[in-house]
Amino acid sequence: MAAPLNVQVEVLSTVGGISVIKVSWESNDPAADSWAIAVNGFPAGRVEKSARSVNVTDIRRDEDVLLEIIGMTAAGALGDRAGTTLPADG
Repeated sequence: MAAPLNVQVEVLSTVGGISVIKVSWESNDPAADSWAIAVNGFPAGRVEKSARSVNVTDIRRDEDVLLEIIGMTAAGALGDRAGTTLPADG
């Protein structure tokens, strides 16, 4: 499965060095049954196949944060991942 395209991150709010963010992406891959979200390589959630954005809470900003989107098939196979880096804040 092809990697998602145009992965972007937007900071919605930050309080005390902890942010709420919105991660968005593009894809037309029909093999994707859902989308997994990883933060610094660790699974952080999963959304339905029609989603093209997700809000993620409790993001510590003392270091750069790698955010990745991975397509998943109905059988649970993972596709190629794509991501972006959210720079540290402070």
